[in-house]
Amino acid sequence: MEQARHYAAKAKSARTLRAYESDWGDFVAFCRRTGQGSLPAARETVALYLTYLVDERKRKASTLARRVAAISQVHQAAGQFLCGRPQSQPGSQASSTDSAVLSECPGAV
Repeated sequence: MEQARHYAAKAKSARTLRAYESDWGDFVAFCRRTGQGSLPAARETVALYLTYLVDERKRKASTLARRVAAISQVHQAAGQFLCGRPQSQPGSQASSTDSAVLSECPGAV
């Protein structure tokens, strides 16, 4: 399993990994402020976070997609579930997983 995580990490650029780390940190901080669990995250928590990003921080759809990708990647690495569905294997295409996860999170448009 550790080897699979290593390969998955190598599949992303250093810049993407730094962005994911920052995005995950922002999500964890949001969860702490609102008293929500971050790992595993409930679908309602992710929806609340995305709503907060749009309403309070005026973030765009591309930012929301990257935040969902970061949250998804952390859950995949931990073997957890996000938004009520099993995560795909590390190293798989994130975009299809992220789109499916985002579409299944209530309130995440």
